[in-house]
Amino acid sequence: MGDDDLLYPDALSKIVSVLEKYDNIGVIIRSWVLMDRETNEIKERFIYFDRDRFFKAGKEIIITFFRRSVFISGLVINRLEALKYATA
Repeated sequence: MGDDDLLYPDALSKIVSVLEKYDNIGVIIRSWVLMDRETNEIKERFIYFDRDRFFKAGKEIIITFFRRSVFISGLVINRLEALKYATA
């Protein structure tokens, strides 16, 4: 998608297209890049999975998603679904 401050052109439209294609998405983990701000040269790409993947609900996948969300921003979460599991 970009880095923490910049987005590639059409990055958000790619997320929207996934959400429109599948109605059962709870979480999207995005890829991102480390780039030189002066030259726009990409220094490193961070891609967690080599293709779109769907995971069965459960403890192990929650751990997998959490580990990735701690290190980078960029999760897109279905808020209404998440509120079902909210605690105080």
